[in-house]
Amino acid sequence: MDGDAIELGVGVKLKWDIQGIPLQVSGRFGGAVDLLLLGSDFVGVSAGFRGGAGVKWFFFPTFGVGPEVLLTVGPSFITENDSVEFYGAIDLYLISVEYRF
Repeated sequence: MDGDAIELGVGVKLKWDIQGIPLQVSGRFGGAVDLLLLGSDFVGVSAGFRGGAGVKWFFFPTFGVGPEVLLTVGPSFITENDSVEFYGAIDLYLISVEYRF
């Protein structure tokens, strides 16, 4: 089924700075709850695992830019026919920005 989703994710993001170059590698894992929409109609709910990885290059000590990819997988509970289906989503951020305080 194609459509849109509104997602609420929670979890942990771990970051590692690479010594000698201004590069930061990150990984995240946790969970997500999605409200599934088909057009403007609510059709179901999904709950599952959310994880991903990214890399950022820090041009300045406080400002970094880089790609990030996230994967969400789990069951979805469809209301219109009371079924359970597989839910999967890939989010690819080609430009992810981070500002350190």
